[in-house]
Amino acid sequence: MRIFILVMAGAALAALSAPWGAARADLNDYAFLPPVLAGDSVTDLAVTPDNRYVLLLDRAAKSLRFVDTWNFALLAGSTAAVKVDAGTGTVPLCLALSPDGQTAYVGLASGQAAAVDLTGLASLLPFHRLTAALTVKYSDVAAGSALDHIATVPNVGADSGYTYVFFGASAQNRLYYARFKGTAITGTATTWAEGGTPLVHTPLGLAGGYKTMFEVYSTAGGVYLKAITCNDAQGANGVCGTAGTTPVLAAPGQAFFGLAADPKAGAFAVTADWTEGSLWGINTTLPGALLFGSSVAIASQPVDLAVLGAGLNQNAAVFAAGDSPAAGTLAVAELTGSTPEFVNPPLVLDAGVLAGLTLSVTSVAASSSLDRYAYVGGNYAGAAYVAPFTANPLIDGLTVIEGFTVDLGFTVTDGYTVSFTVFAAPGGSNVSYDIYKDTTFGAWSAKVASAASVAEGTTVEVRISAALLAECENVLTVIAQDSSSRKGRMAILANKDTTPPAQSFSLDFGDHKLLVSFTASGLCDLAAYEIYYTTDPAVLDYDTLSAHYTPITISPAAGDAIQETIKGLTNGIKYFVYVAAIDTGGKASLSRKSAMPQPTLTLTQLTGEKGGANCLPSLGGKRRGDPWSMAWFLAPLLAVGSFKLLRRWKR
Repeated sequence: MRIFILVMAGAALAALSAPWGAARADLNDYAFLPPVLAGDSVTDLAVTPDNRYVLLLDRAAKSLRFVDTWNFALLAGSTAAVKVDAGTGTVPLCLALSPDGQTAYVGLASGQAAAVDLTGLASLLPFHRLTAALTVKYSDVAAGSALDHIATVPNVGADSGYTYVFFGASAQNRLYYARFKGTAITGTATTWAEGGTPLVHTPLGLAGGYKTMFEVYSTAGGVYLKAITCNDAQGANGVCGTAGTTPVLAAPGQAFFGLAADPKAGAFAVTADWTEGSLWGINTTLPGALLFGSSVAIASQPVDLAVLGAGLNQNAAVFAAGDSPAAGTLAVAELTGSTPEFVNPPLVLDAGVLAGLTLSVTSVAASSSLDRYAYVGGNYAGAAYVAPFTANPLIDGLTVIEGFTVDLGFTVTDGYTVSFTVFAAPGGSNVSYDIYKDTTFGAWSAKVASAASVAEGTTVEVRISAALLAECENVLTVIAQDSSSRKGRMAILANKDTTPPAQSFSLDFGDHKLLVSFTASGLCDLAAYEIYYTTDPAVLDYDTLSAHYTPITISPAAGDAIQETIKGLTNGIKYFVYVAAIDTGGKASLSRKSAMPQPTLTLTQLTGEKGGANCLPSLGGKRRGDPWSMAWFLAPLLAVGSFKLLRRWKR
């Protein structure tokens, strides 16, 4: 079924509804979206708190890259791949974000930490290229120690600008932490100690929760889970202290690996038994007595964990990325209650279903509970892929083409046609949608079209008047909501290219020349100006000019003052001068003026000297300002004046 909707300028637009609201999703509602090609390899993933970007750590390229989830595409641009190798080629091992999402922290094999300022990403619209370099700073944490685990936790003191970053060095059996303000370390990194002595233990996983950092680690005495909080009010480096420790009752042969926590609520954490292929829920609300809840088998060896709070029927969704010799897997489990308890059998999906790619899965990350997206990272055939995984509606085949016809008693061609197909998740049915223009991510304000309900699987064609769009680039975002209030998104670029307005200009004459002057406009798609001249008054169009005359071509910046001189002209002949404004699409507008070259008398020309003045033209080929020529020219005037003065004197 196909639906056509027409949106013209001036039409009443529906009031904005809240883009995100309460929604429910079952395990079987989740499905993969098409994977995004994302570089050479993927080692670790993280999602910004506003859900806009997925950060991808590429160990092979020693860089950090970004997937824009507004349009599910890899961010392009000359600075979109940020090197994080300390300038020495050291290998990046792990990735974490500050709680405010403005800084990315990377643990390096050299024992250093890279801190990347992400504030330059916030103002980018989708499809825009990142050209301004993101600032990277390096700090020494533990020289020679490979930092292979990382987590961040906010400060619980008065200054929320501080972030505490924890680094695990499993080969050196140490845990380190440092306090950062943005990309700058404050003070020095500290080795985790208990009783004044550095704790010798092997970090198995770190996770940043709500004001609490959790570590699962092993010692000679067994496997333990530790909770840590930090306060900036105590000392120059701040103080981090143990909020609770509990032993993990590990049976012989069990090997716990990884840790994930909900950074918004912090009521639970999840760890995994790598050997048995199971997940364990942990109650983190009882300082000093952290309690393990139930476990659930996922029949895979997990390599990474992520938690999505309220992702399943208001319960937590736990994502476990696993790998096996044949193919990667993703397990989704539902965790509920304060015990906590796993409910329902987990959903285990073969990552080989991703567009025919048999991914070697390496990582998983989750967005917030309102956004409800998880992202699986994996490698296939020498390339990296990031696959979105969600219960939200899918907007498929989003395209935009210029033009449609309207019959208003006569035929008018106008605007743009936006086409897409909407699919609800398995648990959803009818879908409504809104289309927004050039909005800030998550603040959908400039709505240009909407529909209350369309049948799931329907292909929609929305016709949008050109008057609703700005010249050049317009980002159109489709937000689709299903019957369970789950919302999916996709964006596309609509390029509006109309003929540029005619450029006004001034035309002055000189001796054998004409002078053209104007101020360059701020047209978003201005490519160049072309200046033509001719003595033929019949030339009126740009095509004729460009085919038969050679222009003066100028490519200015907006606001530049343009002054061009056309020389070698014949005095006394009328010339027609044209200024053509050319846009990047090849469209041209034309403006025309006429003038006649002739001598002009500047002060210097008149006097023949620098300074002074003379209002006389040259006489008899004499030099302008010649004294004898001036005398002969002024003699009659002087004689008449003298005669009048003499008569008055006689009276």
